[in-house]
Amino acid sequence: MSYADAQVVVLSTIDWAAAWQRHQIFAAQFAAAGHRVFFVENTGFRDPGLADAGRIAQRLARLTGRRTETPQEAPAGVTVLSPAVLPPTRPSFRLVNDAWLVPRLVARLASGGLRPGPIVIVYVATATTAALLERLAPALIVYDCASHFAAHPAAPPDFDAQEARLLRRADLVVTDSQFLFDRLAPRHPRVVRVHQGVDESFFSAKPPSGAWRSFCYYGTWVPELDAGLPAALADADFEVTLSGFVKGP
Repeated sequence: MSYADAQVVVLSTIDWAAAWQRHQIFAAQFAAAGHRVFFVENTGFRDPGLADAGRIAQRLARLTGRRTETPQEAPAGVTVLSPAVLPPTRPSFRLVNDAWLVPRLVARLASGGLRPGPIVIVYVATATTAALLERLAPALIVYDCASHFAAHPAAPPDFDAQEARLLRRADLVVTDSQFLFDRLAPRHPRVVRVHQGVDESFFSAKPPSGAWRSFCYYGTWVPELDAGLPAALADADFEVTLSGFVKGP
């Protein structure tokens, strides 16, 4: 079967405005190859907390038509949808999703031009994902496992069962690390590893000429990173810029 003209649906675990990573990269690459891509932003994994207030406000602004600025606009061929669904953490939330919110989301995709039988790239196994897959009826399912969600302290109690269900349906499993590959390879006949990386043009960039005294880190800063490194550079009189997003203290 040929998938040359297939449309692609990305069921992401991040919003499009998040730090640029494989979710947006794969979507952009499929669009550049001529596929129509529908990027569905994070459909939820855990109950939100106070730290999520800003992100929730931005989601509501997009859903009500009050667009907000994003660090990276979607390229041609990529349609970004902000889903109005509840997190899959409670039976009542799942009932509302199944009966009302998921059908509305699929209807929005169809009204935006989605045809039956797309390629669907899934990033997390939840009850919401399962409900979407049932209604989308994909021609091909790719499980791009780029995070160890099973170890998340706030994971839904049935995550293992949902992941097993997804693995039974998936045509291909992609992992971004040896750890995840070793975890999933015994459970699926087609598991490959596609590590994080950058475009090859990055390596052809000319280095700066002459003396230079500045460094810039761009990305998501998490507590596991060593804050002593940029501090040491600053103490050595280098100009240090940290740009991106912060998770944790």
